[in-house]
Amino acid sequence: MATSHSMKLNEFTQKILRFCFYHTVWITTVPIQAQHNTDANTELRKYRRESEWVLNTDIFEEAISRINVCPNIDLYASRLNYKVKPSYQLDHEAFIIKAFYF
Repeated sequence: MATSHSMKLNEFTQKILRFCFYHTVWITTVPIQAQHNTDANTELRKYRRESEWVLNTDIFEEAISRINVCPNIDLYASRLNYKVKPSYQLDHEAFIIKAFYF
């Protein structure tokens, strides 16, 4: 149960689900092992600058100064956009993975 920001993909998914419901078809998903999913893995490993969001450093520093805190972890940072060190993993130097796991 997820969604996409693409209206066309959402509409297509709804058509599939209606078809399945009408024909009493059940759909399940199965993970694909990495070695058999080379196309997706290749895409995931490509660097995409547009997917790296970061707070402006001056604004970040002013904000932490105003609220008088000293952060020691940056849960969602990557090696390209961190503000607090140490911060990242799966990016090989991350402090933790899955911030909401615990």
